[in-house]
Amino acid sequence: MRLRRFSLPSTVLCALAFAAAPPAHAVPEDFFGVNGQMLPLLSPEQQQRHLAAMAAGGLQFVRHDASWVHAEPEPPDPVTGAHAYRWDELDRQVALYAANGLRWLPIIDYSTAWSGRIQGEYFSPPADPRQYAAYAAAVARRYGGTGDFWREHPELPRLPVMKYEIWNEQNTDHFWRDQADAPEYYAELYLAARAAIKAVDPDARVVVGGLALENTGVTDPDDFITRMYRHRPELLGKVDAVGFHPYTPDVGGVYMKLREIRATLSRVGAGDVPLELTELGWTTTTASESHRADSLARLADTLPRSDCNVTSLAPHTWLTNEKNPADREDWFGIYNLDGTPKPSGSAYLSSVQRVRSAAVGDSVSICSSATSPSRRRRASPRARRPLVVFMRVKRLGRRNRRLVAAIRCPGGCAMRVKALGVSRRDKRRRAVPLWQRSLAHSARRRLLRIRVSPRWRVVRVDARAQDRAGRVKVRTATLRLHTAR
Repeated sequence: MRLRRFSLPSTVLCALAFAAAPPAHAVPEDFFGVNGQMLPLLSPEQQQRHLAAMAAGGLQFVRHDASWVHAEPEPPDPVTGAHAYRWDELDRQVALYAANGLRWLPIIDYSTAWSGRIQGEYFSPPADPRQYAAYAAAVARRYGGTGDFWREHPELPRLPVMKYEIWNEQNTDHFWRDQADAPEYYAELYLAARAAIKAVDPDARVVVGGLALENTGVTDPDDFITRMYRHRPELLGKVDAVGFHPYTPDVGGVYMKLREIRATLSRVGAGDVPLELTELGWTTTTASESHRADSLARLADTLPRSDCNVTSLAPHTWLTNEKNPADREDWFGIYNLDGTPKPSGSAYLSSVQRVRSAAVGDSVSICSSATSPSRRRRASPRARRPLVVFMRVKRLGRRNRRLVAAIRCPGGCAMRVKALGVSRRDKRRRAVPLWQRSLAHSARRRLLRIRVSPRWRVVRVDARAQDRAGRVKVRTATLRLHTAR
């Protein structure tokens, strides 16, 4: 299950400025959805009850995995290169969705036992992006606009897949191991998958997998996007949308993170690229049910008419186990197992129905500056400048036992840098501190030399930077080292 780790304090607040503007157009097509990762675990009868509730509540799509490992557990034929796909499980799900008037948003994920850079590791990126792209194209060929599935099932409402999400939270070492070159390698994967899908379905929308917020083991989403575009400048004009997962303690935090990622896209020249909020939510282990209900209702009301160019909203999640009080992942569900809504489910669906029943109201200013001109004049250029941190870690020596980390904050920052050894034998991948250095505030480049014991094959370098305004950025690099001989 996904690990939801918040990096914002619960007191983060954000003012909204409601611009006096004429009423906007109706809500974009397929704007409202929900995550339904647990649905395939239910019986068909239970699923039908839940899907009927989604449709009655005005939802338009369900997001869940198109798991590569289930569709293609065996590698292609070594002689002909032919692929053999198994569609039974996905066919059943898509049929249930369509029968209830719901569209599927597939997450094309993850690797298989045979395809990863790390053999047998499902969360390792594919060694050959072309194999992943071939699977993405096969999904489009099966379920897209001219998909075989729809010809085989004329009795179903024709609701083909229109969007494809490429991986999930690829900026975390939980879903993409390792993070050292994740932005650059992901750019290659995205371009390959997009080209393959577009060759099958030119009208398809191919979405950059939902990016998680900055935390330990996470490449900051702003840095991830910047490095993607720097590595492959041809991404400009070839990104249909960017997925984003702004898990924050409150709605104000969501708005703040939307502003930040929108500013980053503008800096790389992609300011008009839409944002798809393919996950966000609150677990009742840390938030009250009333807080969650109010937050989801407010987002459903404001995001369709915001100036952030958000084109979909899919809370995480419809249903969870609710068995282990110590597991926060068990308590994100907005519906009960018996198909009845929690207050958060009722609030979200009521807001969806209200918004979809009429043209949305006045536009809401979130991603443009919400401060008054007088306050903008008082703000110093340094305070308005975002904290930017560059870090590169290289291996040195015949057996890579020495590392050099080059780190710089152009605007100046203090820094704490750690090296941690990661045991590959530990299933929880716990990290053991090996080295640490604290650095005073400076804008110059710092070169740090780190020696690593031969016992460690995987080393993670974490750099936590803080500027004088109190803003924090975390950079992480994970490296595999050679074993001593």
